[in-house]
Amino acid sequence: MIVLDLFFFIVALTMTGVAVFLFFYLIFLQSVIKQHKRRIAELERHCNSIVQLLAENESQVSVADRNEIFLEHEIAEEEAWPEMIDDERIR
Repeated sequence: MIVLDLFFFIVALTMTGVAVFLFFYLIFLQSVIKQHKRRIAELERHCNSIVQLLAENESQVSVADRNEIFLEHEIAEEEAWPEMIDDERIR
């Protein structure tokens, strides 16, 4: 009988230890979640400020400048195609 009582006592202590471990692990995970939420909020604020800066800069660029930038971009793309085709034929 003493062996059986000792066995149940050890099982009860083990289960108590597991419960305590899980409780503290839960507290740890909650603090990590809070840190992640704060970081996400910080990143969202930073993203909003970048969006505002982009909108301000876009409004400062005139339509003529936009057309010029677009044409320069298309010319650069047209010049890149022959190089890409030549590189593919070499392989």
